[in-house]
Amino acid sequence: MSDNGPSVPNIPRRKIPVSWIWFLATVLLCVVFAFASVPGAIAQARDGLSPSTGQADGAQKNRRYTIIIQQVFDFIQRHYVEEVDSKVIFEGAMTGIFNALGDPYSSFLPESEMRDLNDTTQGTFGGVGLYIHKQTVEPFLVEVASPIEDTPGWRAGINPGDLIIEINGETTDKLSQDEVLSRLRGRPGVVVNLVIRRGEKLEFPVSITRALIEVPTAKHAMIGDIGYLKLLTFTPMTASRAAEAISEFKERNYKGVILDLRNNYGGLLSSAVDISSLFLEGGVVVSTKSRIPAENHVFMAQRETAVASNIPVVVLINKGSASASEIVAGALKDRNRAYLVGEKSYGKGSVQQVYPWIPPALR
Repeated sequence: MSDNGPSVPNIPRRKIPVSWIWFLATVLLCVVFAFASVPGAIAQARDGLSPSTGQADGAQKNRRYTIIIQQVFDFIQRHYVEEVDSKVIFEGAMTGIFNALGDPYSSFLPESEMRDLNDTTQGTFGGVGLYIHKQTVEPFLVEVASPIEDTPGWRAGINPGDLIIEINGETTDKLSQDEVLSRLRGRPGVVVNLVIRRGEKLEFPVSITRALIEVPTAKHAMIGDIGYLKLLTFTPMTASRAAEAISEFKERNYKGVILDLRNNYGGLLSSAVDISSLFLEGGVVVSTKSRIPAENHVFMAQRETAVASNIPVVVLINKGSASASEIVAGALKDRNRAYLVGEKSYGKGSVQQVYPWIPPALR
């Protein structure tokens, strides 16, 4: 006998084939997966979803997808390899949601585009009065396309083709066009200091005080005894500017009116109704119909007209005439108040609404 105790007989061990090991592991994994799936199945049943068919009514389905969107948002924030700005995720998701509608007239507008839209539709904004664009080649400076007549930028002598190389001491080559606009626009009465480059070598500073800039909306002239009125867009200022032009036509004993709506991309529905009221003596201008009865509306012209019914009217349109300009052209034609001359218009037969979704405190 050994000092370490009784000897143990040498019993040969049976080897388990590798294939059996893989089989057992697979079975174990399936069991674990089955138990992990139970809470999801219970949650589906609780939400009115059948685990086998996935059927649900509209409200329950909407709730489920809303939760999934929130969970994906949170998952990216926690697990993506790099830290992601939540605003970037939000704007990308919103853009995708509206793109999924397949409607070219429904879209999500980021803050910069919303600001530009407000400037256009409201008719006025605080700024220096320059149309600009960002160069696409180095040194990526900002070029002045044109100054708006009788604005601070125009009075300062800034010309088309001038380059803005600095704004308040900050070089523009590192700024996006939206960032440049945010520095040029803002509260009226504030001084904006620019450095302008003209030609290859001439550089000089310019200090411009912001003012309230009116979006150009109407132009007019007399062609013989015919009043010519061109509307560029439909803003809150359009009807009053058109009425001023018609008053001038009357003073000069006009015999007819040419209303030029070529390349007018539209604007405010209320402005289109007001313009129609200058030519129509009451009656329907346009009506809207929706799947939601509360959104059905009929828009009427005012009883008093600016252009007498015995004054002939011709409306010029082309393929660039869209939206509000089509409403005006269609109303005057359908009411036998004007002749249409030109080509087939754009064909946008919908009225859009702008809904600001984000509370001001979160902007």
